[in-house]
Amino acid sequence: MTVDIGQPEGQALVRELAAESDILVENFKSGGLARKGLDYATLEAINPRLIYCSITGFGQTGPMASMAGYDYLIQAQAGLMSITGAADGEPGAGPQRVGMAVSDLTTGMNATIAILGALHHRHQTGRANISIWRCWMFR
Repeated sequence: MTVDIGQPEGQALVRELAAESDILVENFKSGGLARKGLDYATLEAINPRLIYCSITGFGQTGPMASMAGYDYLIQAQAGLMSITGAADGEPGAGPQRVGMAVSDLTTGMNATIAILGALHHRHQTGRANISIWRCWMFR
């Protein structure tokens, strides 16, 4: 299914789906969905049992929150590229990316773990609003 959340009809459809859903996972820049009325506060009011997993490159607050996070950018900023590849002074030396999207894969695994924890919390307490703050792989 494709939903155009830039249109009011698409936004309404997401709200309808969220009303009946257990889990919503989103990967937009911080604040992007709030402008469309699809943020946690809005959807939680529709469905208090909704588990809302928001994946961002740099968190929800802070000086870099509005920036998009890409795997290679995270690898570079975290210093991972500095320990990958040929040693300094050898041909081809210098920062190099890891052969796979390690930050993206780790983010998916951490999101899964967080969602499972939230499901367990909801099962135990009946409440879905558990706050799981930043889980940084390299920072």
